[in-house]
Amino acid sequence: MEKVLLVSARFGSEASGWYLTDDLARALTGAGARVLAVGYGSTATHHRAADGSLERLILPLRKRPRYVKYLLAWPHLFLAVRRLSGRNPDITRIVFFAPLLVLWPALLALRSHPCRSRTCIIFDIFPQHHAEIGAIPRWAARVLRLTEAWLLRGFSVITGMSPANISAIRRVYGQSVVGKRVEILPPWGAKRTSVKRRPRGADAPDATSPIRFVFGGQLCKGRDLALGLHFLSLLRARGLRVTLSVFTDRASAARLREHCQANPWIEVHDALPRPEYLLALTTFDIGFVVTDPTVTLPTFPSKIVDYISARLPCLCLLEKASDLDVVLPYPSIIHTNRFAFDEASLEAASSFIARRDDSVEGDFEAAERALSVERALEVLLERVWA
Repeated sequence: MEKVLLVSARFGSEASGWYLTDDLARALTGAGARVLAVGYGSTATHHRAADGSLERLILPLRKRPRYVKYLLAWPHLFLAVRRLSGRNPDITRIVFFAPLLVLWPALLALRSHPCRSRTCIIFDIFPQHHAEIGAIPRWAARVLRLTEAWLLRGFSVITGMSPANISAIRRVYGQSVVGKRVEILPPWGAKRTSVKRRPRGADAPDATSPIRFVFGGQLCKGRDLALGLHFLSLLRARGLRVTLSVFTDRASAARLREHCQANPWIEVHDALPRPEYLLALTTFDIGFVVTDPTVTLPTFPSKIVDYISARLPCLCLLEKASDLDVVLPYPSIIHTNRFAFDEASLEAASSFIARRDDSVEGDFEAAERALSVERALEVLLERVWA
């Protein structure tokens, strides 16, 4: 039996909502592994499942400036991982979720711990992605990149989300990943609701009905919603009765409402509890995804997992480096646009929006399988840990 230690800067909870790391932990236990999950989260937790299959040791991050809160948590993380590994000398797999810089005390605590493999799972390439979207100063990016690359040397396997993501990892981290196995581990999400929208033919808007777009998530750096609103306004200028509903945190919602007062076709809502949000998605027609055209690294918009689960076709404005159409090659339900606002691009988007039939259900099912945690687990067990 495998005993897996998962270390991440982000775990969820019942109150705040579960995260990708929690999904993988549960999937591993379902496959018969024993899982130890340790890292940071919204609330302090130390819980062990009755059958011993899952132990969660989550350290809360204090509400302080972004980097100060990690400095204060590092001693606690080191001690927690050292004690946990000491009680579990039979750990067979160690898995870290990047960025490693905020987790380095855990790496230090595990430096001499024997195991079959050490895997680093990378979603966003730190610090290049964060510097490009303005989340960290560019002057600091070089030092942080060298530090992150040095920490990667301690892993036997590194994973990225897609072919373009793998190429970017090799380019950014250079010599630190030369000679290492760098594998594709597809992004995933867990199914959290069985609610599905009715077949599109049954509730599709007619020529006079508004086409209801939805955007859900944080309005943070890396998501240029202003350009997204401009794109939708150009579609409206072509005669499409597009409306947009945005669900985001309270502070961002208040700012966006003030900004959009002159545009009654835009409705802004405070974020809903996750079960309510997933149910609300099923009442819309199109899921809207917007990233940042200035980013040179491929990203994966995680909100697409919820849209697909709700059977919403997705219109995506993506950075040029994105290979989302390779990860999810289903153009009947996912339309990608590299922030091109010319007439041909607007016509292509209009044609995609106008499609109203049930023949795409097979593509929805295939996309949902591709984005499932079960599929990611299969790749992890059969390829990454092979």
